[in-house]
Amino acid sequence: AGSGMSLKNGRSGKSSPGLSITARLILHFTVATVVILSVATGMLYRGLSKSLEERSSHYLRDEVNMLRAMLARSAGLREVAREIGLESGTLEYVAHYVRVLEQSGRVLLETPGMDRLIPISAFPQPTGEDKRYGEKAEWPAADGQTFILKALPTDGEESPDQYLLHVGLNATRKDAILD
Repeated sequence: AGSGMSLKNGRSGKSSPGLSITARLILHFTVATVVILSVATGMLYRGLSKSLEERSSHYLRDEVNMLRAMLARSAGLREVAREIGLESGTLEYVAHYVRVLEQSGRVLLETPGMDRLIPISAFPQPTGEDKRYGEKAEWPAADGQTFILKALPTDGEESPDQYLLHVGLNATRKDAILD
């Protein structure tokens, strides 16, 4: 009646209770795809974040260099006032805010509206570690905006007068891109 071999479910020998080879291949392929895409997305996010941070730092550094050069000229405060918009009336959109203080802390000039958005106390105290470009800090304003702040003194070589510069860059758009 038989040759001593039995076939179960069309296979010889024991049947395995697990997934078929097709199902296992699909599962492995899906897991590998998710892992690869997750790693690639993380790397792209990190690269974009770093690039935006570097661009913000370069922008602030350029702004600081320009302000220092203006303050070194004889008409420095008038030139800075024109640059930050005090003489041009209202501003529709401002990406950066500038405040010029005397060494005593008295405000000489500032971008209109800066006093309500970024108080003096929000800025880091300038230290000797990075005197050329100042300390950098992030500060969340009460209205939900985020600012990258720098505070730095001008030194006597560039300007006959000593000033303290406060520069704030609105980084809200950068945060929105990354969220």
